[in-house]
Amino acid sequence: VSGYYWGPDGSFVAYSVTIEPEKDKTGVKRLVGIYDRRSRALNKTSLYIASVPRGFVRKMTAGEHSTYIYDIHPDGQSLLVGRNFEDLADRPYSRMELFLLNIADQSTKLLWEGEWLSSATWSPDGKKILATGGPSVFGKIGHDVPEGTIPNSYDTQAYIFDPVTGDAESITKDFDPSVAAVYWPEAGKYIYVAAEETEFVKLYRYDIKKKEYKPIDLDCDVIRRRGVADDKPVAVVSGSGASQPEKVFSVDLKSGKSRLFLDPTAEQFDDVTLGRVEDWNFTTTGGDKIIGRVYYPPDFDSSKTWPCIVYYYGGTSPVNRSFGGRYPKNLWAAYGYVVYVLQPSGATGFGQEFSAKHVNDWGKIVAGEIIEGTEKFLDAHPFVDGKRVGCLGASYGGFMTQLLITKTDIYSAAISHAGISSITSYWGEGNWGYAYNAVSAANSFPWNRPDIYIDQSPLFAADKIVTPLLLLHGSVDTNVPRGESEQMYTALKLLGKEVEYLRVGGQNHFVIDYKKRVIWSNAIISWFDKWLKGEPEWWNDTYPPVGKKKPVEMGMHRVELEERGTVLFGEVSREEITAELDGWGAEYDGYRVDSGMVDGLKNGMEGVELVCVLGTWCGDARREVPRLWRILDEIGFSSSDLTMYAVGSSRFTRDMPIPGDVFDWSNDLKTWYDAKSVATIIVMRDGKEIGRIVEAPDGSLEKDLLAIVGK
Repeated sequence: VSGYYWGPDGSFVAYSVTIEPEKDKTGVKRLVGIYDRRSRALNKTSLYIASVPRGFVRKMTAGEHSTYIYDIHPDGQSLLVGRNFEDLADRPYSRMELFLLNIADQSTKLLWEGEWLSSATWSPDGKKILATGGPSVFGKIGHDVPEGTIPNSYDTQAYIFDPVTGDAESITKDFDPSVAAVYWPEAGKYIYVAAEETEFVKLYRYDIKKKEYKPIDLDCDVIRRRGVADDKPVAVVSGSGASQPEKVFSVDLKSGKSRLFLDPTAEQFDDVTLGRVEDWNFTTTGGDKIIGRVYYPPDFDSSKTWPCIVYYYGGTSPVNRSFGGRYPKNLWAAYGYVVYVLQPSGATGFGQEFSAKHVNDWGKIVAGEIIEGTEKFLDAHPFVDGKRVGCLGASYGGFMTQLLITKTDIYSAAISHAGISSITSYWGEGNWGYAYNAVSAANSFPWNRPDIYIDQSPLFAADKIVTPLLLLHGSVDTNVPRGESEQMYTALKLLGKEVEYLRVGGQNHFVIDYKKRVIWSNAIISWFDKWLKGEPEWWNDTYPPVGKKKPVEMGMHRVELEERGTVLFGEVSREEITAELDGWGAEYDGYRVDSGMVDGLKNGMEGVELVCVLGTWCGDARREVPRLWRILDEIGFSSSDLTMYAVGSSRFTRDMPIPGDVFDWSNDLKTWYDAKSVATIIVMRDGKEIGRIVEAPDGSLEKDLLAIVGK
């Protein structure tokens, strides 16, 4: 049994039964349609009625197509029944029908047929039907977009439909929020609408006569479950907020007042300190307002600098303000990150014109908005370290992660969960790929829109990726097949890029197994800790570097690159660098060592060895390495205790005129010393690392070195 409805007088119950077909024993399956690719596609759902209390059962529907109950007529004489079936003539490549099924004689009457219908319920008097669905359920009466624009069919609207005349009225055309659920209680004067409004999910009361919406105040940002009484103006609602765990409220719908009914997590969170959450919006260069919010660490101090995680979806749904969830921003903030969440164009809940930007875009607009938003966020928040910013998204957001890092290097680490790397393979292989593209790529296919299916697919620009990427994917994901991550992983491994791939066994699009979810969540945090905090221990302890071995010795190699000029590789000396490259000697001559720290360094550096991983192409290295030489000369440090390795950039690729063995040596050397940026100065005593300086010192080289050796 997959669903049931009680008759109005309680004398019968109507319910659905789903039957699986006999299993094929030949091992060879003939697909009879696109639907048939899915494992349960040939299951058939039929309707039954059972009398109460006698339990007499009667089968009400049969045939080729499954049938579903939407509602029972208030007079108890008929069922509102729907069915849908494959129809490849037009998008969404399925057809829906709404029938009136007479209980007594099982006769049927077709009330409506079309696409994009989500729900249908009777009005209290049984004369009208309250329906929800996309803007095009009843033709164009629900459209609120400029002429020639294809609306986003996931932007759910509400309608009052007359089953006798076939006329329909849109009651949300001029109402920007996207409908989540509707209720039409027995009193009949009001319709109650749960609706997605930007980052919020709110409850509204619609006055049918005045055609007006009035919000009902609730002490939460996002309502999740809701129930409205049939015979009294009372509702029960559960909901949460950006910093508020879920609570249950009773609502007096007449006065609009609510009271706390149940706080199930009060004791659990009594001693938990949460960081503050505040709004932060910006206006794009195109003039669109993009809203967002910021989660701060509980111990936030604006005088310090913090790493940052940028989170987004980028598809057709906004990231609402609910607490916790699969991607818990409060938790990330508690680990010491400033978390910025933004809502790019194409999301529902902002009005149809805004959501329509999702159609036939596939990241063209959204990628630019996320990058621009990140840059403006960094400019407006100087306490965020612009060199320690990560990005994270899942599903369509995972696609956005991969697309973003083909277009920019502002992110120092990236995570894509269940992301799409090739729009073509997702369209053809995912259970819902072609159906989702019926909205997101309306009337666009691989053969007529290569600008979408190829140009917007991250896989075809994998060689442009320089950001370390973690790919996460459920092994049995039927929504976005795991091959989407595996294609990108293969590409980046062949390109010699920094990439990791964790396949979560037995999990579909969401990781719901508790133990695996803990591992998955820890992987997200430890990946960012490694790349944004310079704390690789957690990640490396869980996932030790594969094949990590000290590279063979290699002397200096000189390579001429078109855009970089002379680049050195291999173990190098000061004399070789200054002989081959200009400017390094001048930086040495011009630097003045802090004389107040010389004596301390002389004593502290005794028994110390230094390893410097540098890039002769890097401005930070050209500045800091000659300064290091000057300091070491001032304190009489032996040149034999300083080893320098010149390596390439993560932007260097195999198609550059770099000998293959040199290219591999460079990557192996950086892996061995876990050097993500250059110059990396590693301080060692008795063969063990006691500290390192990466790119540039926090204070000065003298000060930072003294702090390390003085430990």
